[in-house]
Amino acid sequence: MKNNNLLRIPQPTNFDPNQNVISVGVVPSARSIFALAFNGSQLYAGASTGFYVFGANSDITQCSGNANNCGTPKLLMGGTSINGVVADGLGHVYLVAGNPGTLYRYNVSAGTFTQVDSGLIIELGHTSTLGFDKDGNLWLGEQPVADLPNGGRLRVYLATDLARLP
Repeated sequence: MKNNNLLRIPQPTNFDPNQNVISVGVVPSARSIFALAFNGSQLYAGASTGFYVFGANSDITQCSGNANNCGTPKLLMGGTSINGVVADGLGHVYLVAGNPGTLYRYNVSAGTFTQVDSGLIIELGHTSTLGFDKDGNLWLGEQPVADLPNGGRLRVYLATDLARLP
């Protein structure tokens, strides 16, 4: 990210300072992007204004040239800060929406959202850590927030439970 511009380094090699960097898109209103995750050739972004997909109609990994040459990112969920994003490789993208802290699963093929959990300790403007282990369990790290003794927790959502979601 540079000046809220989504950048791509084609074929990075040894951190060459003279390497070409390609701008492939920008989130509307120049808002901050907190988290990124690929699902196939589409790039999902959690930003301070919502949940976006770059390359909705094209392969973002092939983008070159100036900003937004892959088109304007598509807003999938607005009106909230998205602080964490991860893809499971099975056609689902998980995201954490800020205040009051809700974990959602986005079904890419159906274009639908399912609420997985709510009441998470999420501080707006901070990134929530999301990741999958080798068994398909989803791990979520909450931030410690001042004056809340239960902040900073680590949660796990079992793969068997995630598989039962609509």
